[in-house]
Amino acid sequence: MNRYLLLIFLMISTMVYSQKYSSQRPYLRDVYEVYDYVHRTMYSDDSKTSEDKLLKVFSNDLFTNKERKVLNENGKRLMDDLMKIKTMNQGYDFQYCWVPIEKNQTDNQYEWFNKNQTKYSHLSVKIEDGTQRLTDVQIGHYIGETEKNLFRSMSCTQTTAGAIVRGKREGLNDVKPNTKVLALYEESGYWQEATFLDNTKDGFWIQISPEKSKVKTSQIVPLEIVKGDLAYYRKNNQFVRGVITNISGTKVTISLSDGSKITVNRSELFFKINTYESIDTESQLFSK
Repeated sequence: MNRYLLLIFLMISTMVYSQKYSSQRPYLRDVYEVYDYVHRTMYSDDSKTSEDKLLKVFSNDLFTNKERKVLNENGKRLMDDLMKIKTMNQGYDFQYCWVPIEKNQTDNQYEWFNKNQTKYSHLSVKIEDGTQRLTDVQIGHYIGETEKNLFRSMSCTQTTAGAIVRGKREGLNDVKPNTKVLALYEESGYWQEATFLDNTKDGFWIQISPEKSKVKTSQIVPLEIVKGDLAYYRKNNQFVRGVITNISGTKVTISLSDGSKITVNRSELFFKINTYESIDTESQLFSK
């Protein structure tokens, strides 16, 4: 029976994930999922696929009528701006990382940085027909070759750093089994506490709490969080951002945007880690 229920759960999860990122009209629950959808297609898809996907999440306000077949002037202008950045030489995928650094998030707005945090993008959403849709998006980017040269020496695939990465990465491949670490979950872009089990040829075996399932990840970092760090807590199936105000063993208190505080187990928290700072195994990766 348990195996049967697990199979059903995995099938449903796969269906939801496929619906969210497929070429069909997506169902997006919050502003982060809209950002994630827009970012993924701008970064990875060809221009035609990207245009088709973006049309599916444009607000009704950007079409001439609710049949959603013809863009109005505002919709055309927005799509033209996005496609110019999408198709330009050394455009969005050159100036942004696959896992960008978050600048700000509210219920209906999201902002994220480019590779070196000198510019940022902004989008707004609203609920329509039971799903979140895009009302506006502005992509911060460089046009001139001089400015774009700033990114040539930066590679997101060879970087790690950020708001909560401390200590030395030197010797990380020799970490002992059963050590607590922060591990990257590629699908969501969040990092979460895990137990290191073993090295693999191209990553690390870890164990996730509380399910205790064994999975592989491409990146782990030392688990060293302090007061003042940003953390995310899953509430009503959504990620709520807060600031860590107290740490007592494995219990962590975070202050939310509405002024309330909540104390949770450290393993229940999720984190975002900057991806622009070069790895230096001989020095601190991060300090305030």
